[in-house]
Amino acid sequence: PYPEGEDMLPYFTKVIGYDALAVVGASGEDVLQHFGIVKPLKKRLDAEHLLHHIVGIPKTDGVDDEDGLPEEENLDGRMMGIAISALIKGSILSVKQGLS
Repeated sequence: PYPEGEDMLPYFTKVIGYDALAVVGASGEDVLQHFGIVKPLKKRLDAEHLLHHIVGIPKTDGVDDEDGLPEEENLDGRMMGIAISALIKGSILSVKQGLS
């Protein structure tokens, strides 16, 4: 039983939202692929670097190749929202159950 609407306010903090975003971004490749959060990049030469994985490139208008903005996105905002929502609900539920 999750609190809903205004009843969630005492439990929700910016820290919970920020931590949830960090958890999703730091998840292993298997988690990111399973939930379809990160799309593969095709145009970037550094997309598959062994030491640095690029996560969270936003969509741009793609009008000008020389404007310095990324031409392709690799983040599925809807799936990222679902993952963050699940983590936040889990955090709220743990507080309600006294598990924090």
